[in-house]
Parts: sequence; structure tokens; C-alpha cells
Amino acid sequence: MRLSFDIRPTASILLLLLITPTTTQHAKIWTLFQLKDSHPANSPTKPSWTIARRDVSTASSPAISTPSNITLPPSDTNPNPNSNTNDSIHPSLSQTALTPILIPPNCYKQNDIPIGWSVPLSTNIMDVQNRLAPHTTPCTYGTYAHITSKDNYGTKNMRTAALAAAKAHAVLSLSLQPFIPFSQISASRIAAEMTSLLQILHDHNGHDQIYLRFAHEMNWYIDTNAIHHGPTHYHGTPTEFKTLWQAIATAVDRNKIKMHYSPNIPGWPPDSLKKVHDTWYPGDGYVDIVGLDVYPQSRAVTFESAFGELCDMYPGKAVQLAETGWLRGGSVEERVYWWGEVTKAGSRGRCPGYVGFSWFEYLKGDKNSDGGDFRVSGLVGQGGG
Repeated sequence: MRLSFDIRPTASILLLLLITPTTTQHAKIWTLFQLKDSHPANSPTKPSWTIARRDVSTASSPAISTPSNITLPPSDTNPNPNSNTNDSIHPSLSQTALTPILIPPNCYKQNDIPIGWSVPLSTNIMDVQNRLAPHTTPCTYGTYAHITSKDNYGTKNMRTAALAAAKAHAVLSLSLQPFIPFSQISASRIAAEMTSLLQILHDHNGHDQIYLRFAHEMNWYIDTNAIHHGPTHYHGTPTEFKTLWQAIATAVDRNKIKMHYSPNIPGWPPDSLKKVHDTWYPGDGYVDIVGLDVYPQSRAVTFESAFGELCDMYPGKAVQLAETGWLRGGSVEERVYWWGEVTKAGSRGRCPGYVGFSWFEYLKGDKNSDGGDFRVSGLVGQGGG
């Protein structure tokens, strides 16, 4: 199904590679997506397909354990207890003035597509990576943290994940879920937390950039969504969400904190990607990366049908799928099929901004409660068939 979008912000992409030597025996490679004024060609009509989503709000339920050989620093108290989203918002930042998206130069890729993982904090990501391709490193380390009160911003979980990402030489992809009203969240507190994580990454020879996926799947988790019956929700209006997002984007160091806008795949008509954009998108100047969370349940779903429109809609943005897999895990054959789609040769030609994905590598609950065995490592790549 082809959904038209008549507000096309920008088009072409300039690729710039900068190799910066470091003292950690690994270089850093940067990919720059520069905005220019033009319009993309009309994409071909997409086949109809069926997509469903998977609830991740309880995905971090396994007991938290600090990765081996790493000492966890003490958690911070709130550095700005009286601050809130009323912090001043400056005019939107110029994309071209910012440090570009970081892709580690030697991380594992298939068909030139960077590959990472979303894993429970209790899982050693290198065990997962070695089942895929021994003696390689993941491109991203995906994790989740929850804001559950004005005093609890998920600091311990975030710091544990930062240490694990540094150890794996992967970019930290942080999904920070706000389970208190948008109006009660402090942008400056989030900025302070990000500064603390960057220091941990620096101290442990990690990469000095974080993909911050704040309030991901906002169109699913919002408390006005009548079809979401999970135990956790976001609270507030789309306007409050965008105001908060803009405040966070203003408060953080945008050269090192890349704001990752990642709604859930639109449900069914009249929902559409354009409607999600019009309702939730904070503005080009406040977004560095776009993505969608997609868990297919039919082999009729392809890379093109799932992401082609997204790539057309945001032609000047990096596209990174911070979590994907097969709905409720599926069969081995279904997982391998979908892995083949998101690593398909030519995908970066179709979507020049595509900078890879993090596979949802979880064994979670049971299939009757939106869980299942999502794991694919050992089934694909050098470690699989």
C-alpha cells in the first residue's frame, strides 16, 4: 500500500568519511547525511502487507547483572531536582553543523549493512555476536531504561549498558521510556544523565556517541491508544511530547547524543506514516535518526514494503532500525527470512540513509502474551546455516 506524503523536506545525501585515530587501537568512522533541497522520485507502489507489534515495556524483566570485569559506579542523585521541561528551547539546530552519525569502522556488517543487537542486561552481547560471527564486534548495543518517577530515571540500567557497550566496542543505542507524564520530565536531568554515560564510555575506551531513542513507539504506548492493553503507557499530548523532545534535543550535546525518532509501524487504515509524522514528528532540526519498529507476521512483508516509504519521507536522515525481529519470535525459517530482508543486498541503494539495525535478541515470556523466542544468532551469519 503506497501512502502519499506531500511534505517532502529534503532529498540528496552527501557521504563523508572521516577516520580519526584513537589511543584505543580502533579508529572511528563517521557517515555524514547532509540535507539539500530537492525532491525524491516517486517510489513504486508497494504491495499490501500485515504488520503487528511486540510490547517491549517488560522486556528488561531479567535480573540486572553487571557485565563481567566491569565495576559499576554509584548512581547519581538528580542533579537538577527542580528542573522540568520548561527549560528554554533554542531555534532548531542546523543538521550540517553537527558531528555526523557514528558507525564503528570494524563492526560486523552483511552486504555493507551495520548489524547490532538489543539484548537483556543479563546477556553478554559478545556471546551473541560470537554465535553470529566469531572474532567480530557488534555495531550497536541496544538497551532499554525507564523513567518511573521524578527521582528514578533508570540510571543504574543505563550505566550498566554503557559499560557493556564500551566493552563490546559498540555504539550505545538507548531506548529511554518515560512512564510519568511528559510535563513532569526534566530535559536537563536527561542531559546530565547523557553526560554521565558519555564519561563512562570515554573512561572505558568506548565510542563517544549515543543514539538516544526517547519515548520510542510513542504512537503505541500513549495512553490514548485504545488497542494497547499493556501495563505501561506514556502520558501526555502530542504537543507536550514534541515540546519535551525539543527541550531534550536542545539540552544535550548534539554532536555526541543523536536524537533517534522511532515510532511504531502504523497499524491499519486510517493510520498511516504521514499521520504519525503530522502528529508526533518534532521537526527536522531536532531529529538525527529516524526508524520504525517492525515485527512482521507474514512473508509478504519485505524491506521495501516495510521501510521504503520511511526512506522516501525522510531522504536526508539516517535510518536505523533500533529493534526488529519476527512477531512473537516465529519459526526458525521466519526469523531467517526476515534477517535476510533487513540485510538484503541493495538495501542501501534503495535507502541511502540506511545505517543498519539492532535485532531484538530476546527469549521473552510466551507467545500467548506477546513473547516468544526472537533469537537469531547461531542461525544466520558465519555461525549459522
